[in-house]
Amino acid sequence: MNKAKKLFCMLLILTLTPLVCFASAGAQAQEISGTLEIQYFVGGSGDLAWKEAIRTFQEKYPNVEVVEYAGSTVNETMKPRWISDNPPSSISTVQAPAKHKWSKTASSWI
Repeated sequence: MNKAKKLFCMLLILTLTPLVCFASAGAQAQEISGTLEIQYFVGGSGDLAWKEAIRTFQEKYPNVEVVEYAGSTVNETMKPRWISDNPPSSISTVQAPAKHKWSKTASSWI
């Protein structure tokens, strides 16, 4: 696995783990609910890896609403929230790899 893919998988784990850990020990996936806001940058590589990660996460945790803030100007768009001390649940400042096979690696961690 190349460095970019490893970095993306680690970032994905760090992004989605807090929500999963929030559930009490032994809780079923269906019992986990709430809203997860994700802010991520979309550049020349697109956002296919993020879309796949979110889809996989929502299949496992259907009671969690995932709100995406994404795009090439996402940092400027979200600036007022950061200034008002109301950031999203999770952010990524790393561009996901365009060609990914993360699902074989990271989906088992979601």
